[in-house]
Amino acid sequence: MYSIELKPVKSYCLREPSETYGRRGDDELWKGILEVVFKDFLRFFFEEADQLFDLEQDVVFLDKEFSSIFPAEENAPGVRFVDKLVKVRLKDGSGERFILVHVEVQGQKSHEELSERMFRYYYRIKDKYNISTTAFAILTDREKGYHPRVYVEEFLGTRLSYQFNTYKLLEQDEASLRANPNPFAMVALVGLQAIKYKKAGDQELRLLKLDLIRALNKRNISIEKHSQIMEFLQYYITFKNPRNMLKFEEEVAELTGRTKPIGVGEILLDRAEKRGLKKGEERGMEKGIEKGMEKGIEKGLEKGIEKGLEKGRNEVKSEMVSKILLKKGYSEQTILEIIELLEVSRAFIQKVYKGNQKYNYK
Repeated sequence: MYSIELKPVKSYCLREPSETYGRRGDDELWKGILEVVFKDFLRFFFEEADQLFDLEQDVVFLDKEFSSIFPAEENAPGVRFVDKLVKVRLKDGSGERFILVHVEVQGQKSHEELSERMFRYYYRIKDKYNISTTAFAILTDREKGYHPRVYVEEFLGTRLSYQFNTYKLLEQDEASLRANPNPFAMVALVGLQAIKYKKAGDQELRLLKLDLIRALNKRNISIEKHSQIMEFLQYYITFKNPRNMLKFEEEVAELTGRTKPIGVGEILLDRAEKRGLKKGEERGMEKGIEKGMEKGIEKGLEKGIEKGLEKGRNEVKSEMVSKILLKKGYSEQTILEIIELLEVSRAFIQKVYKGNQKYNYK
């Protein structure tokens, strides 16, 4: 069988996922951004990518197939892994026409060593597809001494060694990432800054995010890719006070010429749907509301309410009404919009308004 030698690259790191959604970063956002910049990802790690891979063709994301090989139950409760399995066409047609690229994002240590898990992924992928595979671990933790790169097993003269590529942002040079025009370098820069400013207050984070937006605006990339990286930046580094997010979006609108707030990536909406199905509306709708009112509510209603559990429906609608009022203010026009959108009564809205004095309504 034709094989390709893919030398491991130097490693790097991001930060561990937060206990609650917020400014500590969210590794699940990598799932969406990797699909947007995956060809850039290949070019970032392989100088010869355009000669090795047929990047004029679409890559294929095998998420469903990957999930069937590695059910979510294998992960310990409270530990989240983000994995991508991607089919990439080769330019050399003399042997294999495709290879597979396995990418895992890990934000903290789990009950199982990363190197062992990466090896298990490799042999199961090999058993199912039997084609060459290269693997990357994007480490998003903050532990300087933690950097697994190889899995070794030996017994009575038999020895196995499996080495994989690692990318640990904590070890990266900020200046180099800023100077690199590759869009993936911009994504990596966001992750690196998220680590450096882990304990920063909202005002410092505001200045940081404005600086990153200016760095993004200097890059010659498509409008669509620019928008997706902007969303990653917005939601990977978030403010402690959610009201500051609304104010910041107004600043971004002036800086970038946007006429509406930054939207929500599909990965966030997909998460809202899954949480709605598993835990009911309250959890399912929460993410959609926090990460983009109009779009989150529209899809959240369709996916979270219609498919969510009946229990907790009124509590979720109450929370949605509160957040809309916080965003738009208590006015006759807002009340009419809520009635039409959520199919609730005027009395219901007034009750929510009076019972939530913690919000500073306009």
